[in-house]
Order: sequence, then structure tokens, then C-alpha cells
Amino acid sequence: MSESVSKLYEITKRLLVATKDITPKNRSEKMIEVENLLLERENVFPQLKENFTREEKKLGREIIKMNDELQIKIEKMKVMVQKDLLSVKKTQAYSKNYRNPYNQKTVDGVFYDKRQ
Repeated sequence: MSESVSKLYEITKRLLVATKDITPKNRSEKMIEVENLLLERENVFPQLKENFTREEKKLGREIIKMNDELQIKIEKMKVMVQKDLLSVKKTQAYSKNYRNPYNQKTVDGVFYDKRQ
């Protein structure tokens, strides 16, 4: 069996473990770990050669299944980060309005002249 296929399988397995049990407290460490593993896995792809044996094909099917799971988990991580960014932006806007309540722009009484 090819070393690169088994290495790819192991890295993908480690990625699945790394994306398990992500909480807001440990998310940044997990994201760094996932990023490093993805870079490591990216470096293995060019080493793959065609003409796979039966065992390699079986491992390949398992890698594809794990990859599908992995994509779902990474998408969930992305959504969590997007929600946090949106929350931070809203908080910044609220605090800006709180600090200077008279600086708000209103569209009340705006006159739009169509003539040139």
C-alpha cells in the first residue's frame, strides 16, 4: 500500500478528531489545529500516484466519506465565526450610538428633487 494514501487517511482522521467538540472557548485553538492539518494534507496530495490497489481504493472511499463529514463540520465552524463577527459589529454600532446619541442620521424630512 502506498505511504501517501495511508498518510492522507491518517491526516483526515486527525482532522475529524480536531473538529469534534468545538466550543467558543477552544475554537481559536481548534481552528489553528485544523488549518495546520489542512496545510499538511494539501502537501500530501501531489504525492499521490495513479494505479491504486484495492486497499488504497477502499481507503480512498473512506477518505471521501470522512471528507464529506469534515466539510459539514468546517462549514459549522464558519457559521459560528460569522455569527460572532456579526455580534461584534452590532455591539460596536450600539456602543457608538450610546456614546454619541445625537450623531444618528435620519431619513425623516429628506427632500429629493427630481429636476435638474
